Amino acid sequence: MNKIQIFQTAKEYGVREFNPNETLQLLNSYGYRFWSWGANGFKNIINKALFFKVQGHHHKGYVLITLNGADLYEVRLLTTTGKVKDTLTDLFFDQLFDAIDEKVERIPDYTS
Repeated sequence: MNKIQIFQTAKEYGVREFNPNETLQLLNSYGYRFWSWGANGFKNIINKALFFKVQGHHHKGYVLITLNGADLYEVRLLTTTGKVKDTLTDLFFDQLFDAIDEKVERIPDYTS
């Protein structure tokens, strides 16, 4: 995806402003579980989205995290061409990591 596509996607789905850096800190607090996604290329898109690339066991592509009108997180898993592959809606902050992990990396054999 190029910069224009990223910006347009974030603008389309980002309803409310939030601090993507705080959300990144939350994800990073899970340590090796977060980094096992191969997460990289983090971008704060006009304080309406956190966008990054992953190379997980289940999903290889992009993750777009936004905040909806009810102040709950929405997560979109995007292909490398920008097509929405899956959408997770109405997530509280304490559900965010596990919801993404299930779609990106987690397999039943993991013990933590």
